[in-house]
Amino acid sequence: FLADGALISLRYADRLLDGKGLTWTDGRPVEGYSNLLWLLLVAGLGAVGFDLIAAARTLGTIGTTGALLTVVAWYARAGSTRTMVLAVPFGLLFFVLAAPVGVWAIGGLEQPLFAAALAAAIPLYWWAIESDRPVPGPALAASFALGLLCLTRPDGPIFTVAAVVAAVLGRRATKRPVPWRFFVLLVLFPVLFTAGQLAFRLAYYGEWIPNTALVKITPSTYHIQNGMAYASDGLLALAPFSFLAFAGILAALTRPQPLERALLLFMMTAAWLVYLIAIGGDVFPAFRHLIPIVVICTYGLIEGIDLLLACLKEKPGAWTVAAVAVLAVLLVPYAVLQSRHPEYRRAVEERWEWDGKAIGKVLKRAFSDAQPLLAVTAAGCLPYWSELPCVDMMGLNDYHIARNKPPDIGRGAVGHELGDGDY
Repeated sequence: FLADGALISLRYADRLLDGKGLTWTDGRPVEGYSNLLWLLLVAGLGAVGFDLIAAARTLGTIGTTGALLTVVAWYARAGSTRTMVLAVPFGLLFFVLAAPVGVWAIGGLEQPLFAAALAAAIPLYWWAIESDRPVPGPALAASFALGLLCLTRPDGPIFTVAAVVAAVLGRRATKRPVPWRFFVLLVLFPVLFTAGQLAFRLAYYGEWIPNTALVKITPSTYHIQNGMAYASDGLLALAPFSFLAFAGILAALTRPQPLERALLLFMMTAAWLVYLIAIGGDVFPAFRHLIPIVVICTYGLIEGIDLLLACLKEKPGAWTVAAVAVLAVLLVPYAVLQSRHPEYRRAVEERWEWDGKAIGKVLKRAFSDAQPLLAVTAAGCLPYWSELPCVDMMGLNDYHIARNKPPDIGRGAVGHELGDGDY
């Protein structure tokens, strides 16, 4: 599996390496990508000799593995032996068996990097906030991880806002002071990185808003309904452990000791799900936009199981054995569902991008001298492999189409509603 959208980013990277700037085609440049840091990292590997597809998949594997190792490192440092032996393995199995994680580790888009940054931000925030006086070093490290989220995707600031709200609510609930310096440190890198990218956008593209937002964010009742279906279907596809993780987060909210941890997980989950519903979900297979939820649920599941085991500590050991046995049994239907769910099968079976490679290579051989304008709806594979001048008929990479919306906007698939035949 290789997403056509990934090849859009790779075309930007390829043209950047060819000295044509961060552009998708000749003419007025537009910001038709939504993964600046990812794109630059892929281009960086390309600059030292990597094939760009291999570069994207290498980074995807590193990001996915990095998220996994971050969870292990946190609990190895801060968790008890009981947590490491009994709770952490279930969280790790939930993560590695989740089909969205496997699909998008090789899918070519930025989700693995997003997952790694989020997986680092959560425990660093916990480390910083869980003392009477928040620790500056971990707060700054958490800020850097949150800043990477902002550079990786334009919607990354959502998690910074969620962290700030969680900190305020947590400190008020525990009746401890909220030092202003902590908030300054926490938002430092998100503000710097977001402002820096905005300054670049204004200087290079002459726009306040990226083309991707103009094309994809078209709020409507229809999109909200689709977004609700996307979120609910995705959570059901991760059942039963997604719901067990949510139950663990809610249970932790009722107890003073893990309250600030649970508040962060709760606010991040709520903010991200509201955002997904508002934008109408996604058209790519395998629920790529639920990967942040997989990361959050990994922590929520470990925290919830640890809380359950702590409650059972005073009971006979048979209760603990029974609880662990039930969780182990539940892994079987969960693993089976990961391979059989229609959305995951869609990723397994989607191979038309490679037909685009064959066609694109033919077009390149036949027309590279003439340089005709190629009009496409699949804005990744044909432009990437043909290397011809192109017009994106869906508008994602076109200035005019993105700013001339049809009257029935908001009634179609996200990112696939625009077009202008006369143009």
